[in-house]
Amino acid sequence: SINKNGSAIVNLNGTVNLIGTSKSNKSLFYNNTATNGGAIYNEGKMNITLNTFGANATKKAVFTNSATNGGAIYNLQDDIGAESNLVINSSTFIDNLATNGGAIYNKYANAPASNPVVVNAKFYRNDTTSNGEGGAIYNEGYLEAFKSDFGQSGKSAQINTAYNGGAVANKNGAIYDSSASNYYMNTATKKGGAIYNESSVASVDDETGEITYNESIVHIDGGNFT
Repeated sequence: SINKNGSAIVNLNGTVNLIGTSKSNKSLFYNNTATNGGAIYNEGKMNITLNTFGANATKKAVFTNSATNGGAIYNLQDDIGAESNLVINSSTFIDNLATNGGAIYNKYANAPASNPVVVNAKFYRNDTTSNGEGGAIYNEGYLEAFKSDFGQSGKSAQINTAYNGGAVANKNGAIYDSSASNYYMNTATKKGGAIYNESSVASVDDETGEITYNESIVHIDGGNFT
């Protein structure tokens, strides 16, 4: 049977540090399946550094993490008042699959918003199912992305894809703050090749990053985009 939450790790209120030793010796999560967070389900404090979620498929095997929500990671700020704090640094998400949030699903429920920070991360070939949203990230909380790559420059085979929000879907009163990050050639079937923003606040600093060759780039359905 499929695990409900986090096939590899479930952290409800503790502190977890997942630290790889070098760029060539990262911790690796693949072939994990759950309803929420194919590999990891987090409600506590978690530091993820030099980890890889998913891997390049071979002729004999695929290495996809998959879930209904958050193919690799589901991060929840629950309603009991313990603030979630997720930091992802220098990690790679490749070939993860979910209905919403191909790689990451971030949500808060009846509590102050969680504030995950994604730094120096790379998102390649993450995908959602037919009507899913957020090829790389689905955000219903407060999330910051800094110096991260969504897709790869000049390489169409590395794109993130979704029905809405090829790279990011930002919804339901969420706040998404992106700075010095790059969005390359991401694709949405319907709206927002790079970012889909619905009744939320999205801020993108493109002075030190790039948003290039994304199909329809940004779609705003209510809310604010700066």
